[in-house]
Amino acid sequence: MAHTPPIFVTGTPRSGASMTARILAGCGAFGGCARLGGRGRNTQENPHIHRFLSSCFTDMGRDVRGQYPLPEPSDLVKCKMGFAEAVRFHLKRSGYVEGPWMYKDPRMCLVWSFWTNSFPNAKWVIVRRRDEEIINSCQRTGYMDAFHDWGGWQWWVNQYKSRFKDIRLAASSRVREVWPGKFIDGDLGEVMQVVDWLGLEWKEPQVRCILKPASTKDT
Repeated sequence: MAHTPPIFVTGTPRSGASMTARILAGCGAFGGCARLGGRGRNTQENPHIHRFLSSCFTDMGRDVRGQYPLPEPSDLVKCKMGFAEAVRFHLKRSGYVEGPWMYKDPRMCLVWSFWTNSFPNAKWVIVRRRDEEIINSCQRTGYMDAFHDWGGWQWWVNQYKSRFKDIRLAASSRVREVWPGKFIDGDLGEVMQVVDWLGLEWKEPQVRCILKPASTKDT
């Protein structure tokens, strides 16, 4: 594991990160058993690591859902001791032995320095979607309830986008962006390039099977 740079998948909630992670898993990235979200959907989030990260948000007094309140810059100096060791422990607990591994969680970008400091060689995949599509999706989704007007959700989206900039500055050449709307519409070029960049094996039949039931409501 020490010689295998992890793959971190993040993005604003309601942007298509779960579907992106399913594609990477289908192409060979180990993620472990996945946590079920709303309506029993596979979130593609390792439940053990998810609970550990939630405990970090609780310790900071921040919303464990990544809605509001969000971590402040001053919170990023409060990383738990042994953060990397805890993530590795939970990964092994999920059955990981060797090879490419990933963790997907929109909240990762909110505490990005925890991850970049603990895993400096990690490769990041930032999942993007147009602001208005994210906001519309949030307003239609019951558990997205931190704000009740467009302005509040726009502020929230902007907070995530500012964290993406921080990750790009910190991780530089180890960051790629994907826009799931493209591959939902049948343009697989971008995601194919990202799979190759990550050192995974492109498996088009599996990818098309994943995309077949996909919709822009995916998260």
